[in-house]
Amino acid sequence: MNLEAHISVGGNAANRSEDALIQQQNTVLLLDADPATRHTVQRVLDTQHLGTLRVADSLEEADELIDSEPTLALLLLSVDGPDDERLQWVRRAIRTAAWQRLSVIVLTPGSRNPLWPEALALNLSDVLGKPLDEAALHLKLRQCLSLKIYRDRLLKQDLLTGLTNRSGFMRRLEVVLRARATAHTVMLLDLDRFRQLNDGLGHHMGDAFLKAVSQRLDAVISHHTGPERRRPAITTSPWLARTGADRFMALLPGRPGEPAHEQALEELQRSLVLPLHIEGRELFISASIGLAVFPDHGSDHNQLTRHAEQALAVAKRRGGHRIEYFDPAQKRVGINAITLENHLRHAIRYNELQLFYQPKVCSRTLEITGVEALIRWYHRDRGLILPEHFVPVAERSGLISEIGAWALQEACRQARAWLDAGLPALRMAVNISAAQTQRGDLVATVRQALDDSGLPPEHLTLELTETLLVENGEHARQLIGRLKELGLALSLDDFGTGYSSLTYLHTLPFDEIKIDRSFIQGLPHQAVSRAIVNAILALAEGLELDAVAEGIERPDEFACLQEHLPNCTLQGNLFCPPMSAPALQDRLRASTRFQPAVA
Repeated sequence: MNLEAHISVGGNAANRSEDALIQQQNTVLLLDADPATRHTVQRVLDTQHLGTLRVADSLEEADELIDSEPTLALLLLSVDGPDDERLQWVRRAIRTAAWQRLSVIVLTPGSRNPLWPEALALNLSDVLGKPLDEAALHLKLRQCLSLKIYRDRLLKQDLLTGLTNRSGFMRRLEVVLRARATAHTVMLLDLDRFRQLNDGLGHHMGDAFLKAVSQRLDAVISHHTGPERRRPAITTSPWLARTGADRFMALLPGRPGEPAHEQALEELQRSLVLPLHIEGRELFISASIGLAVFPDHGSDHNQLTRHAEQALAVAKRRGGHRIEYFDPAQKRVGINAITLENHLRHAIRYNELQLFYQPKVCSRTLEITGVEALIRWYHRDRGLILPEHFVPVAERSGLISEIGAWALQEACRQARAWLDAGLPALRMAVNISAAQTQRGDLVATVRQALDDSGLPPEHLTLELTETLLVENGEHARQLIGRLKELGLALSLDDFGTGYSSLTYLHTLPFDEIKIDRSFIQGLPHQAVSRAIVNAILALAEGLELDAVAEGIERPDEFACLQEHLPNCTLQGNLFCPPMSAPALQDRLRASTRFQPAVA
C-alpha cells in the first residue's frame, strides 16, 4: 500500500486551511484526449476547488509542462494497456528530478486490474477505470493533493513549532533580496543555555519552551510583515523560521534609525523580557541576537546570513543576552580565522606560544599566594594574538588538546623551577577548556605533567568553567572525582554567572570559587553587586572554600573590597599585569608584596 492510502480525507483533514492550500498551490495535468474524461476532471476540480487543470495533447507537451510548471502536483495519464507507449514514457522519466514532486494516477478503459502490477512496480498512486466515477475521482484527487501539501510541509516547515524551516526561509529570503526594493535586516536569535534547561527539566519541557518562544516571536514578527501574513492559509509568519535546535531566524523591516525597524526591535525586546508559564513553572527567556542589514552588510541572502552569524558570535562572546549588529571589522576577523588554524599549527611547532603569569594576592597582607598561567601567542608577522581570538579555533580544530597538554607541562615545570630557586611556594592555576575534556584523557595528561616536572600536586589548581559541567553532565562529575584523587585543587571559574553554580558547589569537591569580573565592576556604585559579592564570600566561608575576586582594574574597586569584603584573594592588573616567567621571578626576588598601582 502506498503513502496516499494513509492520508486521511475525512472532514477533519479537509479543513479550510488545507482547502485554501490545495486551491492556491496545485496544478493537475491531464494527458487524455477523451472529451468526457476531460469534462469530468474539470468538473470535479471546479466544484471541489481542488486546483487548476492543464491539458496536454502529446507526450512532448506533457514533458514541457512537467519541466516548467512549478505548482504541478498530479498527472492523470490515460493508458490503454501494459504495452502503451505512455507507460513506457513513465518508466523512462519517473526517476528524473522533475517527476519527484508528482503523483501519477493511471486512467484506463474498463477494468483497472491488468495495470495494477505495473502501477505497483512503478509506485504510482492509483489506477482508475473509465468512465470515471466523480466521487472516486474526488477522493483520489484530494488524497494526492493533500499528500503534496504534507510533503511540502516536510520540506519547508519545522514540525515542532509550525514555523518555516531554514531551507524554506532561505528560499523566500533570496527572492525578496533579489527585488532590492527597500532595506531589510536579517536577524539570528539563539537561546542562551537552552541545553541546560533541556537537560535539567526534560525534553518535553524543552519542546514546550521552544513552542512558547516561537509563538511569542511570531506574534511580534507577524505584526511587522506584509499582507501575505493575512492570507487564510498562512498560520505563522513567513518571515520567522526555526533554523536549529535553539535558533531562530527572522526578517525585520528597515535598518537602524528607521522607525519601522526600531519599533520591531523594541517590541521584540519587550516580548523577551516577559516570563513564560509552562506546566506550573515560570521560565525566563535569555537570548543572544545578531543582526545584518541589507544592503549595508551584504547583497545576497548567503552573505547576510553569514554576517548575522558573526554578529551573533560576538553577542555570545560578550556574555550573551544582548543584541549585536554586524561590524565590518568582524568580517576581517572571520577571514583571518580561516587561515588562523594553519598558523596555529605552525605556532605549536615553532614555539610561538608562551605562558605569562598573573599573581594572586592576599587581600589583608597583599602578599602573593599563587599565580594563574595565561597563554599568549606571539605571531612572527602579526605580533601578539590574544586567547579570545585563537582558543576557539583551537577548540574547533581539536588542537586544544595538544595546546592544553603543553600549557600544563610548561606551567608545572615553571612552578617546580621556582620552588627549586628558593622562591615562595606558590599555587599554580591553569585553565581547562571544556573542549579539552572531550578529547583524550585529561587525567592522564595532568598526571604526566606532574610526574615529568616533579611538582607536588598540592601546588596545582585547575580552573574549570560551568560550561564543562553543563555540557558533559555525569562524565564531568566522574572526571572531577578522578582529578581530585591526584591531590590537586579545583576552582570554579566565573562563579555567579550560571544558573546552577550552587548545585555544583553542593555536590562537587571544589576548593575555590572565582567571582566573575562583572560583579567586581559594579562594586563601587551598585549596592546589588556588593550584596551579591558579600553573599558569595559568606557562602565560600560557610563551605570552607577560598574565594578569588578577579579582574580588579581600578583603585575604587580595591577600596570597596577592602572596606566591605576583606576576606578574599585578589587578582587583576591593578596589582600586577601578566608577566613572563623571568620578569615575575625578578619581581618576586625584589618583593613578594604587591601594592596596588596609583591611579
